[in-house]
Amino acid sequence: MGILNTFLFLSLSNCLASFLNILTDCDEVYNYWEPMHYLINGFGMQTWEYSPSYGLRSYAYVLLYGLPGFVLKKYVTSKATQFFILRSIYGLVSAICETFLIRSLGKRFSKSVTTLATVFFATSTGMLISTPSFLPSTFSMLCVCVYIGGWLIHSDFIVVLSIAASTFIGWPFAVAISIPYLIDFLVRAGLIKFFFKMLAYGILGVVLFLLPMVFVDYYYYGTLVIAPLNIVKYNVFGSNTSSELYGVEDWYFYLLNLFLNFNFLLFAFALSPIILAIKKQTKFIKYLMPAFLWIIFMSIQPHKEERFMYVIYPIIVIASAISVIAILGFPLTNQENETTTASQKSKNENTNEKEKNQKNGKRNGKQKGKGKGKGKGKGKQKPDRKNQKKNSINKKQKPTIKKKENNVQEKKISKLKIFASILLIIFLIVTVGLSISRTAGLHEAYGSPIIVWRTLYEQELSQLQLKENEKINICVGKSWSDFPSSFFLPNENFVFSYVESNFTGLLPKLYEKGENATRIIPSDMNNMNRQEFSRYIKPSQCNYLIDRDFFDQSEEHFVEDTEHWKIIIEVPFLNKKKTPMLIRSFFAWLPHESDRYVALKRKEN
Repeated sequence: MGILNTFLFLSLSNCLASFLNILTDCDEVYNYWEPMHYLINGFGMQTWEYSPSYGLRSYAYVLLYGLPGFVLKKYVTSKATQFFILRSIYGLVSAICETFLIRSLGKRFSKSVTTLATVFFATSTGMLISTPSFLPSTFSMLCVCVYIGGWLIHSDFIVVLSIAASTFIGWPFAVAISIPYLIDFLVRAGLIKFFFKMLAYGILGVVLFLLPMVFVDYYYYGTLVIAPLNIVKYNVFGSNTSSELYGVEDWYFYLLNLFLNFNFLLFAFALSPIILAIKKQTKFIKYLMPAFLWIIFMSIQPHKEERFMYVIYPIIVIASAISVIAILGFPLTNQENETTTASQKSKNENTNEKEKNQKNGKRNGKQKGKGKGKGKGKGKQKPDRKNQKKNSINKKQKPTIKKKENNVQEKKISKLKIFASILLIIFLIVTVGLSISRTAGLHEAYGSPIIVWRTLYEQELSQLQLKENEKINICVGKSWSDFPSSFFLPNENFVFSYVESNFTGLLPKLYEKGENATRIIPSDMNNMNRQEFSRYIKPSQCNYLIDRDFFDQSEEHFVEDTEHWKIIIEVPFLNKKKTPMLIRSFFAWLPHESDRYVALKRKEN
């Protein structure tokens, strides 16, 4: 598969994912889509991280992703369509980075490895979820594609700049995955050269990435903010603050999650260092070590989220491709491939040469026999006809026997290749099938929020003719985390609001109005995830209400209040408690128990 074909294949896959995939993390919406929507359209939700008091997030990152949005606003009228186009653009950028990694992989590994890696990139649920994402962990994932790609082609410049971009622009904690490379560089370059080169690259990284970020954030915050430093201080060095405020998980959380997103590729990935050692290709193990280091590092942290693993997804893909190809006995590296081809050619050439020599020998023998028969004396001894016949028979038999042995050996090899190919096909059917099944299931079972919001936007809200200052309250309760962003609200006359539910954490609030609103310290914000009751309005103040109705919920069943509400949109949403684990994990497109995801409209009195 050529580079262009690889890019087109990955682009198609990523663009499909951008239109069909669900938003898996509310942090993506409230911390990235909402600030971007505010910068483009002048209204949106603000989290405490964007308060000038804390400054944990960078507006430079939001602007970087939002640049196409300013252009789309001029040419695409539907904001919901803008949202999906933006996601597809992010998917295309991901395809470029993935293609670079595959191209670099092809410099060191066989075509079998790169082809299989391309298939895994295009079909793995983990990749399809992460590639169109707006999260910093996805940005760091793309930097990892460039980082590993640069390392494979021995370009220290590309590697160090990609690490710097990941650290400053993306996610500062992802710098941990650079440790194996830094050790490798130190061993190769020596201490003095290592120090001065890292110093030079570090200064370049600060100039290219950190300084522009600081200038942009100074403009928006109105004060000096170094977002990467602030997020590290909050999560690591804060005396009263910690990521544990947002939940803790068991140590095996990531292993389960990785299996869901990569199924049996996870086992191939886990075996990759052992397989490379058996194949005497230990020089390649270093390229896979960042992933193992990252899993260990993140597993010992109490607070865990699926998106934290995005960073190493590309390494899991290439490691699993290497493992599968090596286990099945296909050529692993380009050298191995060339050696196999060369040995096959030399065998064929040797066989052909022997056959030619034997034919020439026979001709020469006949010519000599004819020459000796002319003009010879009677006293000469007659040739032994019986011995000549025996020798000629033996000469004929030897190449025939060798030929047969070669044919037998070639047949065995071809049978093994056929068997290995069959095993590969079976493995692909299982792994790719499970990945596609899970991806389709996520859309079928959990895609209702974005379907309801898009339908509400296109068929209801955008059709309303409002007076200049008329406000319409669009409310959510326990389904606040499903909000796909203000791109699904026509304009600022439609106010996103909350009604009380069992959630007891801190909810985002609307940005202040007026110029330089990003510089204003918002009221009722805290960094302790403490609930602020000023966020809520009464259900009677809501014009529309989007709700996920569970059969056993303790909150009010708004769908049953037919006196005040009417259902205008209803889509099923998978019920976790009533659906078997295997179905909801990999086959959620099969029939299952569902709750009701509804858009309700308040009845006029």
